Amino acid sequence: MIDILSIVEGLYVIYMLRYFKTTQSLAMYERGMISGLFTGEIKNYLKHNIHSTDKPTHHICGFGRDASLLVGIFFFLRAYYIHHHLSWNWTRNNLALLLFFIGCFLNVNAVVYMLPILFIELYIYYTREKIIP
Repeated sequence: MIDILSIVEGLYVIYMLRYFKTTQSLAMYERGMISGLFTGEIKNYLKHNIHSTDKPTHHICGFGRDASLLVGIFFFLRAYYIHHHLSWNWTRNNLALLLFFIGCFLNVNAVVYMLPILFIELYIYYTREKIIP
């Protein structure tokens, strides 16, 4: 069951952070705290749309869109390891997910988009002893 949930999570993260477009921005501040520390190309890479728009657009920065592929691959690898009854390090799993969720806090839209992932991961955390053979 965790292998299927992991595949769904991977697809969801990639879709929501890389391809999903909306007109609503949930940003509560004018300037990004992190992107203000950089200049040039890096600043543009970390910049996301902070205003609601008339046409659907990405409200996730380039870094977030690219990082979604890594997070998706992480979930796909977890699914593979669990499906084939290979060893999976749950401590590293929790650390990686913690870093992922901390990164999401750079953008309120990303936090809202990733709430379902948080709930699924909490479910897995508290029930994996029962559902992993």
